[in-house]
Amino acid sequence: MKVGIENVVPLSRQSKAILLAIRVITGEEKYEFPSIRTGERPMSENAINVAIRLLGYRSWKRPGLSVDNLILKANPGLADMQH
Repeated sequence: MKVGIENVVPLSRQSKAILLAIRVITGEEKYEFPSIRTGERPMSENAINVAIRLLGYRSWKRPGLSVDNLILKANPGLADMQH
């Protein structure tokens, strides 16, 4: 939700499968990616940025490089699998 407006984003079947696999690990928690300090909030954007930097993508915030591009660079075949 952004500025009080709900935003619905369709997911590919591959994305849904990944989220279902994560649900096996997280159980019936409120968030698939909870905050480490408390499960009452989602993981912060900063925590995700740190995780991406730890994976070796130090300048991922440069213009033209999005998280989607990062994923496609890691596995170029994903673009062909999207439906």
